[in-house]
Formats: sequence, C-alpha cells, structure tokens
Amino acid sequence: MTDENVRRLQAEWESTRDQAVLERLIHAVRRHGGRLGELLDRRRCPATVFKSRRGYTVSAIVPTALQDVGRGDFWLWAHEVELGSTPRAVEVPECLLWWARPNGGLKSLGKLLDELEQAGVPGLSLTRRHLRDDQLPLLSGRSFRYLALGQTKLTSVAGLPAGLQALDLWRMPHLKLSDALGHAAKLPDLTHLGLAGYDRLTAVELGLVPSSVTHLNLSYCRRLDVDALLGLALRLTELRELHLHYSPWLGSKELRALKAFRGLRFLGLGHCRKVSAETLAQSGLRAALPECVVLGATIN
Repeated sequence: MTDENVRRLQAEWESTRDQAVLERLIHAVRRHGGRLGELLDRRRCPATVFKSRRGYTVSAIVPTALQDVGRGDFWLWAHEVELGSTPRAVEVPECLLWWARPNGGLKSLGKLLDELEQAGVPGLSLTRRHLRDDQLPLLSGRSFRYLALGQTKLTSVAGLPAGLQALDLWRMPHLKLSDALGHAAKLPDLTHLGLAGYDRLTAVELGLVPSSVTHLNLSYCRRLDVDALLGLALRLTELRELHLHYSPWLGSKELRALKAFRGLRFLGLGHCRKVSAETLAQSGLRAALPECVVLGATIN
C-alpha cells in the first residue's frame, strides 16, 4: 500500500463510514507503521442475534451520548449493559463491542471457544471463572477483540490473542503485573486496558503500560500519586479516556496533575472522597481540558 492509497481510503471512509473500508484503512495504516488508536475506536459491531444451547451471559458497550467537541468531530462515550442470557436467543444491537461470559464450568473450554468463534462473537469474559494457567494456550490464535480475565487465579497471561483491542485484568491477585504488561505490549491493536483493583500498583508498573492505550481504567488503585500521573501522561500521549473511581489518594494536587493529559475526552472520578465540585473548580481542570467530560458521583 502507498501513502496515496492510505489517503484514498481515508477519504472513502470519511464519505461512506463503511466498516469494510475502515478495516482496509486500518490494515494500510498498520503497514505504514501509523497510529491506529482513533481508527480502532471507530469500529462497530453490527446488530445480530446470538443463539446457543450453552448458558452464556451476553453484554455490550453501547453509546451513551455524543458530545460535540468542535471542528466537525464528536466524542462518543458509552456504558456497559447486560443484554440477556442463553439458551434464549439474545438480540444484540449495533454497538461498540459485545461479548459472552460462560455461566458454567470451563472443562470443555476448547469447544466453548470454537463455538463462540464460529458464531462471530467478538469478545469473551472469563471474569470470576475457575481458569487455570494450563488452559490459557487455548486462547492463543483466537480472533477475539475483547478479553476479560478479572478476578481469576492466573499467574500469567502469556499467549493472548494477537488481535485484542481491549483487555481487562481487573484485580488478579496472583498475577505478576509487570510480566502481564509485557505481554500486553506485544498486542499491536490494544487501545483499552483495565487495571482496576491493584492496591499496590506502582509508578514503575504504570511505566510499562503500552503507549498505544487510549482508554485506561485505574479505579480502585489506592496508592497512586502525582508522580505516577505525570509519568503516565508523558507516555500515553493519545489517552482519551481515564477512569479513577474510588481513588482515596486523589485530591487537589492530583487534580491539577491531571491537566497534563491534554487529549482527555472523558474522566471518571466517581466516589473519590477528596473530590468535590469546589476542589474541582479550584484545580482549574475543566478550564484546562474544555473538551473533556468529567463525571463523578459527588461533582455532577
């Protein structure tokens, strides 16, 4: 592909918003070594109906609102909804992403993964499942774009599906986080990373977060500080969404430090006991980031 072809595909995508054109554009930009974050975020899953005799809980990320941020562009923020459970047919609307979570055991994990891939399910949640390290290789080579492994007893995440765009590692007490982030750094399409619930998360470990990440969840991480935030801002220059819910360490100094994230479009500050409408106003955060939606239970 040539630069001219990239420009042609960009123009075609902007005029048609055709998802097939978008995938060709992503492939072209990847071959040229360009940044993919914004393009990957524009992927959409078409409406469908998911059927299975197995028991799955099906969830999706659906649009919440469109905010006009000027220059003819809009920032889309979204939320997670549970759509239903099989064996009843589950209707999935057009959405940003959707996934299935098995309700039973994982003894037949290989067959389960085959079924989901054949059905075109883009994401898989194994949160709170009894997943073993020796089962993880079954995920390697799969086509999933979303994978949630939170609250499992895994000690490693080696062999992740190469096409992952979103990875949730919420509160995995046996996982060596530095090794996990090393594996995450090998995922070329990774833009969404969930690291919620790590009380001992350090600035050193944050320094290993892949620079491709545009959406980051650090909620329930109780020991971060200004230096950690500033270091993160230097690395994640394209970060657009940051969740810091339940952060007791977050106060006036830390709010001012958040101004270093110049590209933020969404900031979650719910249940941060030191954050109020007054401290937020004093920090100058909203003035510094006028295009950023700031949400929190005590400030809106």
